[in-house]
Amino acid sequence: MPKKIDSGQESDWTPRFPGLSDAENCGEWDTGIPIKYKIRPKDEKYWDDFRGSPKAFVSLLAAQEMWGNRWGNHTGLRAFGKRSAQRLQTDLQEKLRSSDSGLRIIQLKNDAKNAVSGPVDFSQLFLAFGFFVILAGVSLSAMLFGFSMEQRNRQVGLFFALGYSPMRVKVLTWAEAGVVCLLGSLMGLGWAWFFGKGILAMLGGSWGGAVSNLQIIYAPTAQSIGIGALGSFCMGLFTLAWVSRKQSRQAPVALLNGGEFIVPCAGSEIKKPDWGRWFLVAIWTTAILLSIFGWLNQLPVGPTFFGVGALVLTAGLGGFFRFHKKTKHNVGEPKFLLQLDRRIGRKLIVVGILAVGSFLVIGAGAFRQKAAEDCSKLDSGTGGFSHILKTSLPLYDDLLGTEAEALFDLDPGIMNDVSLVSLRVQDGDDASCLNLNQAQTPPLYGVPLGQLNGRFEFVEGNWSALSKPIADGIYPALVDQNTLMWALKKKVGDQIPYTNGEGKNFKVQIEAVVKGSFLQGGLYFAEEHWIKHFPGRGGYQNFWIDVKNNHPQIVLNHLKDRLFNYGPETQSIQERLNRLQAVENTYLSIFQFLGGLGVILGTVGLLVVIMRNLWERREEYSILSAVGYSVVHLRELAWKENLSLVIWGLSIGCGAGLFGVLPAMWSGSGNFSLGGVLVFGITLLFLSAFFVSLAIRIGLKEGSIKLLSRE
Repeated sequence: MPKKIDSGQESDWTPRFPGLSDAENCGEWDTGIPIKYKIRPKDEKYWDDFRGSPKAFVSLLAAQEMWGNRWGNHTGLRAFGKRSAQRLQTDLQEKLRSSDSGLRIIQLKNDAKNAVSGPVDFSQLFLAFGFFVILAGVSLSAMLFGFSMEQRNRQVGLFFALGYSPMRVKVLTWAEAGVVCLLGSLMGLGWAWFFGKGILAMLGGSWGGAVSNLQIIYAPTAQSIGIGALGSFCMGLFTLAWVSRKQSRQAPVALLNGGEFIVPCAGSEIKKPDWGRWFLVAIWTTAILLSIFGWLNQLPVGPTFFGVGALVLTAGLGGFFRFHKKTKHNVGEPKFLLQLDRRIGRKLIVVGILAVGSFLVIGAGAFRQKAAEDCSKLDSGTGGFSHILKTSLPLYDDLLGTEAEALFDLDPGIMNDVSLVSLRVQDGDDASCLNLNQAQTPPLYGVPLGQLNGRFEFVEGNWSALSKPIADGIYPALVDQNTLMWALKKKVGDQIPYTNGEGKNFKVQIEAVVKGSFLQGGLYFAEEHWIKHFPGRGGYQNFWIDVKNNHPQIVLNHLKDRLFNYGPETQSIQERLNRLQAVENTYLSIFQFLGGLGVILGTVGLLVVIMRNLWERREEYSILSAVGYSVVHLRELAWKENLSLVIWGLSIGCGAGLFGVLPAMWSGSGNFSLGGVLVFGITLLFLSAFFVSLAIRIGLKEGSIKLLSRE
């Protein structure tokens, strides 16, 4: 009979167990494990007298055979005598290490610094998004500065005639350009503040999906302001210096005459081999072959689109240049009027901006993700599953087994048409696009490979690639393509270090990649490897559920009710996919917005070019007016001439976009909408036509007799 124990004390025979050792009576036992036997009065009296003292003793070997498990086969050590206890303490301190129990030191400061770096550098991202806007702005600036230089040809020619060296004239021109660039950069700082605030306001509103609806504060630094202003100044100065280079190459006599373009006489041109035609043929052939190759080999949509589209854009702009270089005029039109309109360079700038802008907007729309029509397909992004069930505490039983049915009182009628896959989870940093921080150690999931064969679409490898270890301490793993590229910034064959439950290091090597799925955020490897490295983490906490009946919510509510004590949480897989796709679609919306802004700059450039051309040719319009042409007729001629620029630009850009998405349309992997392209094209056509009409109405008025004195 054990020795009686006073109330509030414990037995030294039994290890302390929370919820059991500190209970005043048997009715207060709360161990987290269901106890399904009746407490008798004599049991209660035994607890009051002897607490947790054992009622019987068996040999150590018998106890190990009956109760030994993966967590060990000893619950305590007893040392007799003070000297023996001291020796045991010394031996344990020398041989036991904290890492053996899974204890490890985490450098919180370093991890925090690495985490806030973020998988996406938003400064570089928006710089890339706004590259086309920057390019359009630089092109317009160069064109306007070129107009200014043309107006001053006679001044520069006079400098040369008086003996100024070309370098001295260049220095004067560059100094003037430097003042213009400096003033423009300083003015741009104020607009940059408004633009930055506006972008961040959009990220906190309609573009919130790109940053998981987090609040972002605009906090520019003196360094960022200085770098931006210096970069703008240098880029502008280089562009303006490049534009002015041609002026110093002309003869003083030509500059004194105004540097006007002289049309060569018919038959005076020397015929040269037409290499441009063959160059365009080669580009078109390459674009067609690349489209067919991308379709047959199922290449990624993005690189194929930009590769094919860039070739078609180049061919289209080259065709535009050749057409206007060799253009012939219709009978009945005033030849001298149209012959004087030979400014191919400025036309090419406007057409190029319109073409590239419309191409990028179409491309962003083509890449937009949409929900799969049939989520039950095994090779879709859902893997054929409908919902995810997560629990805060692990479950040790198969939810579809008879033991779980009895333990959790599950209704077999409700669970009849349900199939699920149970996963083991080692927690980590979410590596999906929903986490703006840089994931240091993504969650590691142990998956039963036999239940997943044939599910999901793979970019590289498959589930069987995870069955065998690559080498000692290195194990194969699977990851989603978006997580691999953007969050982890890794490639197939790269390794990621982990620490197992015993404090020892091991690595997982990426061997399989799933295409666009709900698996974003973690790494997956074989369940047997997971158990080997995390023996102390028993049970399952993640379940992929496939509800085959028409009442999935009934099944989910039943599971949540029966597993209430385990902290269940459910989510629709389609809902998760939509959230993940919303991030990508938001980035595409930003890209479309900035591309559209560039297109608007192109239409503004169109207005400037038209008004400049009309101003340069006001004498010729005055002659036509004097010989009987009405203003309405002159505007009609100008309308036909300038509207062709809009048609050329939109045709080249939209055609390149359509040609670029052909491989995706053939393979059925694209999300291209022909209706969206038509709406965009018609809208841009009307907008451009409005600017053309506005420019012609402002720039082309009644001719003046005074202007005829120059002719």
